[in-house]
Amino acid sequence: MCGTFHYNIDSDDKVSKQIKTQAEILDLIFKTGDIYPKDDILVVIPKEDRITLGVKNWGIKTSKSLLINARNETLDSTYTFSKIMNNRCAIPANWFYEWKDKRKYSIGKTDESTIFLAGIYNENNELVIITGQSENSMADIHERTPIILDSNGMYSYLHNNTKLTVDNNNLFIK
Repeated sequence: MCGTFHYNIDSDDKVSKQIKTQAEILDLIFKTGDIYPKDDILVVIPKEDRITLGVKNWGIKTSKSLLINARNETLDSTYTFSKIMNNRCAIPANWFYEWKDKRKYSIGKTDESTIFLAGIYNENNELVIITGQSENSMADIHERTPIILDSNGMYSYLHNNTKLTVDNNNLFIK
């Protein structure tokens, strides 16, 4: 699943530079580096026909547990998630981590320094990362994978114009 990811807002790519400039203008406070559940994290959210930045807390608290991921296949049939399915956000990251046989793997896209992980959030500004069934080389590491969006896919997702699908093509796995 996705239990930890990494985001360096000081990355040298164009997307990170734009995000950093906007985050500074908005005076947002959020965690960078290795990100864990319960951290306050930077998110991209829709605002009318544009997008803007905000800060949300990773993990939806229930009476029994902390939910950090949501299965794409069951979003609309799970009570906790069905009522917030349209509260969409995208989480900037450089890569995410998965573990197999006590080995930690860093996984990201070979063609993009900054990726976006699909998420949804509730009225308490708590979010979960949406996952799907792993494909290709990712399936050898873990059966689930975060839904990864590129910049164009992120905009469509945030404005409810696309159905989420897993894209495990062009991954680096280190």
